[in-house]
Amino acid sequence: MLIAKNPEFEQFVKTAVLTMPAAMHLGFHFGHIAAGEVELIQPYRKELTEHNGFFQGGVIGSLADFAGGAAAGTLLPVGWVNMTADYTVKLLAPAEGTTSLHADLSSNPAARSRWPRSTCTRAKHIARPRWSQCVTCRW
Repeated sequence: MLIAKNPEFEQFVKTAVLTMPAAMHLGFHFGHIAAGEVELIQPYRKELTEHNGFFQGGVIGSLADFAGGAAAGTLLPVGWVNMTADYTVKLLAPAEGTTSLHADLSSNPAARSRWPRSTCTRAKHIARPRWSQCVTCRW
């Protein structure tokens, strides 16, 4: 069980993320939020899609980045901020309809020894109404 170091982590993360201009442009909101994990809900909007009506891959990558960063941010002490240093996205299937992305922290001893001040997160993207996994991410 992960323990938040900031008792106000939920409001801190929501404010930090949702006030970013890119987040405001995408228009997502938070679903579930807990220490070490978040769920983002992205309503379907035509301007976020490619020619066939599926979410464009860059939008999915952005959502994964926001979700992973937010999940890591839930564990920060008061006064700290975080930024993405690197992430990889693998698109497995197209995403359409209202979509949700869930990110949680995973323990990765190899990454911790190499980058002791980094946090590795995993994200899984679920597209509704299909409920099929369409992206996996590692930070």
